[in-house]
Amino acid sequence: MTGPATVPPVGSRPTRVPSRAAPGSEDPAYWRLKALTTFRELGVVPEIADALETEGIVDAFPIQELALPIALGGHDIIGQARTGTGKTLAFGIAVLQRIEHGGRKPQALIVAPTRELALQVTDDLLVAGGKLGTRVLSVYGGRAYEPQISALREGVDVVVGTPGRLLDLVKQKHLDLSQVGVLVLDEADRMLDLGFLPDIERIIKKVPDAGRRCCSRPPCRARSSRCRAAT
Repeated sequence: MTGPATVPPVGSRPTRVPSRAAPGSEDPAYWRLKALTTFRELGVVPEIADALETEGIVDAFPIQELALPIALGGHDIIGQARTGTGKTLAFGIAVLQRIEHGGRKPQALIVAPTRELALQVTDDLLVAGGKLGTRVLSVYGGRAYEPQISALREGVDVVVGTPGRLLDLVKQKHLDLSQVGVLVLDEADRMLDLGFLPDIERIIKKVPDAGRRCCSRPPCRARSSRCRAAT
């Protein structure tokens, strides 16, 4: 699904400038404001909606409004929109709402091409899942293994990481993907451009069939019904 070419960035709210046009006019700005949909109206649970409202995030952007009803229903989805149009929350809210919190093994896995993106996604999920107590761990190369291994031993709900470090932790038997119910490939096209296709295929094979559901930009070849792809 393709979002509008110009959408405000995630974390900011549309500026509500009062329209001079009366209801029933043809002023497009008036109808854009009237069409805004809140996260609560999209079926987001109160804990997540409250956490977002604390940050001033109330209305959903187009990619979120289109993606969330599908993702919350547990369907596979490929979301395509420009950078900064809200894709992270489009898949992140669905991830947080569909997993069980408080277990020892990760319930969701989000694969990102770079450390910077992994950290950004982690930050957004921690904000949205703050009132749920969501434990989110980012793993990536260029950082010591010990803190990541320690966090995995204590238990996490969501792991966000780059392909190489994820596979290293799986190989060392520190990362157990057997309970993953939702898989997200964030900026899937970029990962393919960077040559990560063999690593992505190995990761997908290690995730249970029930968790293979996500891609964030085509081409994304998820093999089952729970993959969300955001690009």
